[in-house]
Amino acid sequence: MDWMAYDLTSQEKIIRSRFAGLEGINDRFSSQFRVTLSNMLKRTVTVNCTHMDFVRFGDYLTNVLLPTSLNVMVMPELGGHAVLVVSSKLTYALVDAYYGGNERPYSKIGGREEFTSIEKGLIDKVVQAAGRDMESAWALNYPLQINLIRSESNPQFVGSIHSSELVAVISFEVEFEN
Repeated sequence: MDWMAYDLTSQEKIIRSRFAGLEGINDRFSSQFRVTLSNMLKRTVTVNCTHMDFVRFGDYLTNVLLPTSLNVMVMPELGGHAVLVVSSKLTYALVDAYYGGNERPYSKIGGREEFTSIEKGLIDKVVQAAGRDMESAWALNYPLQINLIRSESNPQFVGSIHSSELVAVISFEVEFEN
C-alpha cells in the first residue's frame, strides 16, 4: 500500500472523503470515551462525533463562548498541537451528574468568565481521560502520545496555534441518560 502525505495547511480544497482514517479514529474515540464517562459518572452517557470541518483557527476562536476550557495538548509524533475545548454547557452538566444531580444542561450561570475550582478539577479529570482515550483511538492508525501542556479559559492566550493556521475542528456531542 502506498501512502501519500497531505499538508493540512495547504490552500487546496479539502475534501472530507479523503479523511476516512480520521473518521475511524473519531468513531473509536467516541466509543471509548462513552465508556470512560459512563464509568466515571456511574450513568449512561452517549458520545457521538457530530461533524468535522476545516477552518482558520482565528475564525474558530471568535465563536468560542466564555467560560470555556481550552486545553492545549502537544502531539510530538505529529509535530503539532491539539486544543480540547470543553464548553460551559458540558461542564455544568458534568458537575451536576458527577455530584448526583439530574444533568440539567445549563447554558449560562451568572455571566461569569471563569470556572470554579470544583469545575476546573472535574474538567482536568475529563481532559486527562479524553487524552488517554484519544491515544488509544489513534493506536491502530498511528501510535502517538498526547501530553497536556496547559489549560486556558481565555482564547487569546492559547498561543500555540497561529490564528491564520488551518485546523481540523471535530465536534463531539455528549448526551446523558436523562
